[in-house]
Amino acid sequence: MALALWLALTPAAACDREHTLEEAARILAEDGRGVMTFDPRENLRITDETGPAGTDPSRCPTGTARRSFRASGDFQTTDPAGAATMVDHSRLMYGLALIGRAYQEDDAAGLTHHGRSIRVFRRLFPPGITITLALEAARPNVELAGVTDCLPYRPPAESPTPSIY
Repeated sequence: MALALWLALTPAAACDREHTLEEAARILAEDGRGVMTFDPRENLRITDETGPAGTDPSRCPTGTARRSFRASGDFQTTDPAGAATMVDHSRLMYGLALIGRAYQEDDAAGLTHHGRSIRVFRRLFPPGITITLALEAARPNVELAGVTDCLPYRPPAESPTPSIY
């Protein structure tokens, strides 16, 4: 009985801890790279992996900011019919990869039909990360775009500007 109560309360207690931008950005990059590299693919490109210099405070409350991660790649086939079939087969594979990394699909967002799939996933723990995964027959066949929520951020102290006089 005590174990069941502990298991029931532990996730709630763990979710109360405030997560930092650095932590969420690290997890986002790990998850994005992990999902993009598990499948045989060509032309894997990490096009945006914002580190501290890429911190974006715009559209965030004061004292918070967000970071992003973008990657793309191509299926090994260039045949449009083959690529459309790959989209249909890969939907499940990518979804399971994200679910295995503690994400849940937002069923209200996204679009799926033969040859195109756009799905949105939110990380359950720690919260604060959203990934949009687009699969389509046209190249790039796989695009992953992730962003953190506006999370607590303390900009580094500015160093004094040296005087030349």
